[in-house]
Amino acid sequence: MWVYVAPDAAVKFTVLKLKNESGRARKLSVTGYAEWVLGDLRPKSAMHIVTGIDSGTGALFARNSYNMDFKDRVAFSRPTIQIIP
Repeated sequence: MWVYVAPDAAVKFTVLKLKNESGRARKLSVTGYAEWVLGDLRPKSAMHIVTGIDSGTGALFARNSYNMDFKDRVAFSRPTIQIIP
């Protein structure tokens, strides 16, 4: 797994590369986990985080309208799967 951070944006890319060397077909499940704070302390902000899924892109959005400093900001996660034979 490689993690890349954009030097000019608040974006992180995580790339997971797997290779099946068994010669048999396999099923794979990958799960991502994010514990968004969107504020100064998680216990204070967790109850105010609102999430939603964009039907067009499949991206998961999160925002915290109660944090006055960042009320107009949106966090997102958009998984992209690419299968390379």
